[in-house]
Amino acid sequence: MKLLIVVSTPMEIAPTLKHHGIKNTDEGNLFKLGNNITVVISGVGMTAAAYWTGKILEQDDCDLAINAGIAGSFDMDIPLGEVVAVKSDIIADLGAQNGDGFIPMNELGFAKESEYTFKIKTYEWPELKSLRVVKAVSVNTVSGQQRDIERLQRRLNPDIESMEGAGFHLACQNSGVASYQLRAISNYVEERDRDNWDISLAVQRLNVELQRIIAQYR
Repeated sequence: MKLLIVVSTPMEIAPTLKHHGIKNTDEGNLFKLGNNITVVISGVGMTAAAYWTGKILEQDDCDLAINAGIAGSFDMDIPLGEVVAVKSDIIADLGAQNGDGFIPMNELGFAKESEYTFKIKTYEWPELKSLRVVKAVSVNTVSGQQRDIERLQRRLNPDIESMEGAGFHLACQNSGVASYQLRAISNYVEERDRDNWDISLAVQRLNVELQRIIAQYR
């Protein structure tokens, strides 16, 4: 089986690349971990993730694509550093503001819900059985004001938030390639305070899981 791993920043994959003897990383670069595994560093955001994922899937005959990275959690019961598997994702801010409300794109009549909402069959992948399964949202601006956080929670009831997941899944869906998403919790979604974040722990735990999964596909 041929595997594609998509990450947004060099930092999030550096321990795994270093483990395989790769030290210099840049956005848009491709790295081969043996004959069956390709890593691409896409850059931050859904647009970059969709572009690079789609480009690689057009060029390479992959059987499975994995999006891996850090994320913020709305659920305070998920410990910082825990790695979770995403069961659903949505482009959360695709729509129109309507006073204090929000109108999603399908209700505006400009898109089908399936074009920006994605269901991931995590139960089909044995390597994910040990991980907590969560509901994700993807945003262009990370949440950092309490009013906006509460509105997003009321509307979509998410467990975690990232900036790439839905764009990645869109590219995989359009390419007909199976996909899933791993996220390590680096912070809680609250009034922005970087002092409460633990990115280093999240990156460490994420790469432990990645290396465990990679070992099954080499």
